Amino acid sequence: MTRQTYLVTGASNGIGAVYADRRAKRGHDLVLVARSAGKLGALAERLRKEAGVAVDVIAADLAAPEDLAWVESRFREDAAIAGLANNAVSIAVIPGPMSSIGANPVEFFRRARHPNEVIVH
Repeated sequence: MTRQTYLVTGASNGIGAVYADRRAKRGHDLVLVARSAGKLGALAERLRKEAGVAVDVIAADLAAPEDLAWVESRFREDAAIAGLANNAVSIAVIPGPMSSIGANPVEFFRRARHPNEVIVH
């Protein structure tokens, strides 16, 4: 069975960190996104050791257009990403594979950034 990868925004603490922890403990690789590189690095190292998963870290402020563009690009182009747990502004989970959602995954990512909106496919 191929391991799935999940992109988790707002992953440095709170609900985002819990999503990351739970996905890792279920054997999923992760791409973690948050503003705090230090907190992300510590979380990534802990999850690698405890769960034995691959974890990439992107220190980004999704309110900054250039950072958002970078994360959107990774989300769009990384075929290994099977789902999104967006906790940077609101909570949204988009299970994958992303190619199966029948729409532009970046549009789902942008929609999930609106407060109080939950997107589940």
